[in-house]
Amino acid sequence: MDQETDLAKLVDGFRLYCLAEAKQRTSIRWYLGKLKVFLDYLRANQLPTCPSQLTTTHLRAFLVHLPEEVRAHENNPRKPAQDRGLCTDTLQGYARTLKAFFSWTAREGYLASDPAKALRIPKGMKAIVKTLSDAQVRSLLSVIDPKSPKGFRDYCLLLVLLDTGIRLSELVNLQAKDIGLDRGFLKKLGKAARKGNW
Repeated sequence: MDQETDLAKLVDGFRLYCLAEAKQRTSIRWYLGKLKVFLDYLRANQLPTCPSQLTTTHLRAFLVHLPEEVRAHENNPRKPAQDRGLCTDTLQGYARTLKAFFSWTAREGYLASDPAKALRIPKGMKAIVKTLSDAQVRSLLSVIDPKSPKGFRDYCLLLVLLDTGIRLSELVNLQAKDIGLDRGFLKKLGKAARKGNW
């Protein structure tokens, strides 16, 4: 490996790798956005941008910097920044991005060892998902007329959402070939193009 390879060039290579692996465009944008914040942090703090000079300590310092210095949605072009720190899920996303990126650089031979290998994903609070009460479910279903074709469709869609926990985007992208009525299953293509059955 060229010892002076700049991190920005490797980020471009990682983008090509993600495209070649047919990763979802939203996931690729997510990775690249977080890697840009990491690069900006290194440059602003006059830290090395040559990957061979980066250590696990640099990566940990970046993760410590995030909740102290970065505001919620500050780097999100679709949402206005908020006057609060980053949530645990976002911090975990940065850690996962660093682990994925540096694992790739080591696998591709750009680095002799992976500085993110010893990096741990920050622990977070387990969010308790608030579910609908029986009365709320009945109320939702009562506004649909299942005797009309559109109403029957909407009734079925709502039941699938409630019974499976499938994402709305996954539900609307289901095709006839993904539905096995005779065996009572749905095949969905979810995040990172993983297949699963409900």
